Amino acid sequence: MSDFDTVLHPDFLVPMVPRRQILTGHSVAVRAGQISAILPTPDAKAADAGEHIELPGCALMPGLVNLHCHAAMSLLRGYADDLSLMTWLQRYIWPTESHFISPEFVRDGSELAIADLLMGGTTTLADQYFFPEVTAEAVDRSGLRALLTFPVIDVETAWARDAESCINRGLALRDQYRDHDRIDVGFGP
Repeated sequence: MSDFDTVLHPDFLVPMVPRRQILTGHSVAVRAGQISAILPTPDAKAADAGEHIELPGCALMPGLVNLHCHAAMSLLRGYADDLSLMTWLQRYIWPTESHFISPEFVRDGSELAIADLLMGGTTTLADQYFFPEVTAEAVDRSGLRALLTFPVIDVETAWARDAESCINRGLALRDQYRDHDRIDVGFGP
């Protein structure tokens, strides 16, 4: 049996601890999906591992966290974005959402946003939007970590009839993902 599943050998390693240090000549050993050790590269290369991955010219660092995301809205990127917030929302975004929001819209927008997030090094997001159950499925397929919050508004939308319906649907989603190791569900604005 191998000591590690995978050992990554970057040129640079940016650890969480110690802070403000960039290590060279170090590798990261992974076992069961978790970082198991940071080792001097010669020791790491000698370790028995299922796979050794050379990363020349690369820096390995902790994943980034996006703490404010409306992933599905990636499909609206650039739409009337030169306006004040309330003008943008009231005249453009809310009317557009009322015509186009659907599970398919949320799926497509969430998958696009997730691809963008992963390409930029983001591994965790906090998202709030309609049809959070659809976003949860996209997040689950992607391997990201997420806090998905559901809106609670007393206005009929494509997702829910009123605030009570929002809460009931959101709590059902919370129950569905209660034991998930990467997805948490909470209340959003």
